[in-house]
This record gives sequence, structure tokens and C-alpha cells, in this order.
Amino acid sequence: MKIFIPSSGDSIESPIDSRFGRCQYFIIYDIVLDNYEIYRNPFAGMENASGSSLALTIKNKGIEYVIASHIGKKTFNILSENEIKIYKAESGSTVKEAITNYLEGNLYQVFQYAQSDSFFQPHNLN
Repeated sequence: MKIFIPSSGDSIESPIDSRFGRCQYFIIYDIVLDNYEIYRNPFAGMENASGSSLALTIKNKGIEYVIASHIGKKTFNILSENEIKIYKAESGSTVKEAITNYLEGNLYQVFQYAQSDSFFQPHNLN
């Protein structure tokens, strides 16, 4: 089971990048193995469709979860259609904090895109 997190730097201590498709790096954390890999985002410089391209990469890598602070509507739909679960991270949190919050059950899963100041709203079924 793997989690994708957009990162503003090449460290697990880096803040989550609010530019999902144009994030500078992304980190893939393996829950089972308790390790992670850091990648430079090949789509960061694209003018259009960077989020969609990254969403398809996530699907092709077999990633099951995404933790992000911001995602566009097209990207959200691609992830949702491919049954990739999306969790809302607090803006300004680090990748490591987001992973810890996920593992402790402190993040909300987002089931529906809703445009607003934070662009999508968490919906908790509990």
C-alpha cells in the first residue's frame, strides 16, 4: 500500500507542495515496508495538464492513496475514477507530518470535489 504526497523539496521534512501537478518533487511512502522514495516531478514545467499527467502516473504506479492540500477538478476526477483515495492535508504541513497524521487516522478522506477557498472539502462519514 503506497501513498503519494506532492513535496516542495527533496526531503520528507519538506512542506507539502500546494501545486499538485506542478510540485517540484513527490514522495511515495510504502506503508507496508515503512520506507519512501523521492522523485523529481517530470510535469512541473508543463503549462497545461500537469495534474492530469501526474494523476495518470499515480494510477500506473499502483498507488492507492494521495495526501494533498490542493487538487484541481480534472485531477480529482481522474484519481476518483481510478479508485485512488484522496486525503486532505493541512496547508503548511510537512510530508512527514502528513504521513504521521494519516497513519494515526487524523486526516479526512475527500469523497467529493467542491470548489471553495480550499478547493475541496473533506467529508467524514463518521
